[in-house]
Amino acid sequence: DVVLTAPAGFEISISGSTGFKTTLTIKPYQGNLSIRIHVRFCPSEGTEYSGKITHTSSETDTVSLAVGGTGIACLLEVTPSDWIVNSDAGFTLFAVISNCLWTAESNADWVVVTSSGTGDGTITANYRANTNTAQRTAIITVTVDRVTPVELAVTQQGAACTLEVTPASQVVDSDTGTSTFTVTSNCSWIAESDADWVAVTSSGEGNGTITANYAANTNTCLLYTS
Repeated sequence: DVVLTAPAGFEISISGSTGFKTTLTIKPYQGNLSIRIHVRFCPSEGTEYSGKITHTSSETDTVSLAVGGTGIACLLEVTPSDWIVNSDAGFTLFAVISNCLWTAESNADWVVVTSSGTGDGTITANYRANTNTAQRTAIITVTVDRVTPVELAVTQQGAACTLEVTPASQVVDSDTGTSTFTVTSNCSWIAESDADWVAVTSSGEGNGTITANYAANTNTCLLYTS
């Protein structure tokens, strides 16, 4: 067998398109070996590389082939560094400046981003509507091999408070009893009666029910409360 070994920064293959690695083992056919070896330069830093591809075999002397090259350092810049968006669903864009392969990942499930690209490009961040009143922030991490990752932020404002209570009014008989009102809201709410003969659920959060407990009316006239 003939063992070929590439120096740091280089890879070798017999196909020219796939199978690149730092070491290859090739078996001669009937004692003969005639094959083209493809060399790929894969620098990890922007510096000069030099070395030798060695061919070793137990049947012959070691043969070396000198190779060299100057690596180009990968660059990464993304602008802007953050966006503040409203509570509605939508998307926003980040511009990527790079000379290498990059990947992007969001840490929040409500933001989906362009997963990767090569060279200059654009990251599209699609975000869902925020139905909560509190604002939230997603961090998008953009990564290039051997370069410090860049973190981006998408901050989404909270939804405005809403309140609906149904029905708007109820008419009950003169006996003691209980009546209910349905509350539809995305915030904390409070309820208060202006009459001492009606006691109500004092507060709640989000969707809920107001229970109104009323005393018997011993008067012959109608009583109103709000």
